[in-house]
Formats: sequence, structure tokens, C-alpha cells
Amino acid sequence: MSNNKKKKEDFGENFERLFAELCNRQFLKGFVFHSPKIYNPTEEEVGDVVLWVRNQVVNFELLSQNHELSNTTKKFVRRIGEKRKQLIRDRETFHDPSVEIQFKNELEQTVVFNKREIPDCYFLGVVLVDCDIQMEKMHFKSFAKSTEAEFPVAIMTLRSFCDLLDEVDTVPDLVYYLHDRHHFVKSVYTRTPKLFLDLNLRTEKNLISFYKMNENKFIKDEWIEENFDKYPEMYVEKRGDQIEARNLENEATQAVDDIADYLRKLGGEDAKLHSWELAMLSRRQRASGVGQKIHDALIKLPQGKEKRWFAAYNQATGCWSVFYFRYGGTVEEFRNELELLTRQKLLVEIDGKSFEYSIFGYGFRKSIIVSGTSLDDVWLTIADAHKEPRPLNKIELTEAQKYFHGGTGRKIREFPDG
Repeated sequence: MSNNKKKKEDFGENFERLFAELCNRQFLKGFVFHSPKIYNPTEEEVGDVVLWVRNQVVNFELLSQNHELSNTTKKFVRRIGEKRKQLIRDRETFHDPSVEIQFKNELEQTVVFNKREIPDCYFLGVVLVDCDIQMEKMHFKSFAKSTEAEFPVAIMTLRSFCDLLDEVDTVPDLVYYLHDRHHFVKSVYTRTPKLFLDLNLRTEKNLISFYKMNENKFIKDEWIEENFDKYPEMYVEKRGDQIEARNLENEATQAVDDIADYLRKLGGEDAKLHSWELAMLSRRQRASGVGQKIHDALIKLPQGKEKRWFAAYNQATGCWSVFYFRYGGTVEEFRNELELLTRQKLLVEIDGKSFEYSIFGYGFRKSIIVSGTSLDDVWLTIADAHKEPRPLNKIELTEAQKYFHGGTGRKIREFPDG
């Protein structure tokens, strides 16, 4: 191997590692995977860095160049097309039921992605480019092929991706944005190609500002090419006070992130499923009462608040979660109480609503004995609609209705009212 080729490989590996670390900080380590592999029959990679939560997969193919290795970018930019083709092959692999993909996440946990177990996998691809000198423009037809893909494909620079992170800090939020972005770019590309062919522009900063300004919508009729680099300023002018209020609400959702992170670190199938269910909540779903209620309950546990519970609906999965907080009592009492509350919520949702999903139960107990820990017991359970006998027991249903009401959750808004 030539010395120059070795330097290129080392530079590429360093870029992958740095990008994985960036994703760790933004999206939690348990959902970040580096260099997933298959054996067909020899080892092959199916992506450089992957974000994976439940059925959502965002696959990044990375491409980098250092001016010390080359001071021209024409060949480098052409390689973007190769990475786009690689994403197509990656997607075929992720959708192949005969293939098992081996992952190791950033917690050093080894897991397997099996299409048979995740039949409705939603795959999105990103070609992420990093170059420390001015890049040549992409070819019109080459970029057009990314808009014509059967699945969302984005081409952006590392700097542009970082521009997204102030507004996008969960995997579902990134998935929603990339999905909407793909359809929008496809609809306006031929009209304004120069905005997308020049990767030196702050494209994502402008796009995300337009998107958020319109409450997570790309409104084609309001898109004005001349305003492209003005949208960040227009966003702040239009939504300034609301942005500040939203960000304050979002801060209170850290408790949701902490629980999802804690459960993913535990390992095991139950902890993984419960962690996924929380991680599938968008940031604003987490802020619609869930984060603040968990935060308040955890604070009041050490103060002797004996029992507290509430339920939250997940628009992404159609499932409900029951959160139960217990101060004192025995471990057996606490766990039985969570199991009962979870089933009671299931009965209420099944009654007259044809509910067919699951209720996830999350229990947290603090002992009255000083233990030096914030929590002394965490218990998880799931109640599945298809396992509940029909017709429902009317006595049990009447009792359940004392604790829960049916519903579809609160409306999710990007910005607080007022």
C-alpha cells in the first residue's frame, strides 16, 4: 500500500470516529452504531455510521478530503455519486430478510438487525461530505439522482449537518426532517438547482430555518429563492420569543433522555424495547407534559411523595406509556402495582376504541431507607392488546376508569401558544 493511500484511509477512519462521537453527544450512545457488518461470506460493511431506533434507520456514508493529500476536488465530488449508489446497496441489505446485520453500538453492546423482526424498517440515507477547501459544484444529473431515489437521500457537508443540531436533537426529529426535506428538494430542485449543487453554501441552515419558521413544514408556495440565505434571520424575527419559550420547555425533557439512556445501557430485550419506545418520541412530544411530569415526580420521590402516576401517548408508535413513581413499600408491592396500572390503562384504551397496540409500563421506586442512590428499584412491563381476553371484565374496567381516561394524547406543536 502506498504511503499516500494509507494516509487517505487513516484520514477517513478518523473522520468516521469524530462523526460517531458527534452523534454520541447529540443522539445518545445506545442508538449510534459504527461500521455495521454482514458476512457474505466474507465481511462487508453496510454503512459508516448508523442511527437506529426501533424501525427507524438513518445510514450515513462518509466522504472526506484533506488539502494536504489533494488540492483539487473534481474527483472527490464525483465520488459523491459512488456513495449515493452505496446507500442504495445498504438499503437493499437492510431490507433483505435473509441477512443479519451485526452492530456494535457506542456502549460496546453487540446487537443484531434482523429484517424478519423489524418488517416495517424505514430507511433513510445521508452522504456526508467533509472537505477543508472550496469544492467544485456537483453535476446537475448526479444530484438529480438523489432526488429520484425511492427513499429519502440527502447530500450535505459536515458543517451543514452541524447547522441542523440546534434544531434537531433526536433520531425521530432527524427522520421527520430528512423525509420532508427529500420531498421538498425533489419538488424545487429543477427550479433552483444552484442552491443545491454548491456544497460550500450553508444549505441546511437555510432549509431548517424555513422549515421551523413554518412549524415543521416545507411550504412550497412560500418558498422564495432570493430569500434562501435570509431564512435564518427571518426565522428569528418571526419566532424569536417563541423559540426562547420552546427551548425552555425542551430543557425539561432531559429526564426522558436520561431514562432512555439508562435503559439502553442496561441491555436485555425488555430494556431495549422500553428504551426504544421513549426514544421514538420527538423532542416536542417529550415536551408535551411528559418530560416535566417525570422531572417533577423524580424530585418529589425523595421528599416522600408516596405514589404518582400518569400516562403518555406516543404518536409515532400508537402505544401508550404508564409511568409509576413509588416512595416506600416493598419491592413486590411496587411491581404488582405497576403491573396493575399498566393493565388498567390497556382496558380503558381497548374499551370502545379497538386499541391493538401495547402499553409500556415504567416503574421507579425510592426506599424509605437511606441508600445513597436516587432510585432503588426500576421495573418494566408491557401489556399487549392482543393478549387481553374478550369481552372485557366489566368490573375490572369500571375500576380501571377510576385511574385512567381514554384519549389520543395532546396535540403536538413546535412552539408554545402565546
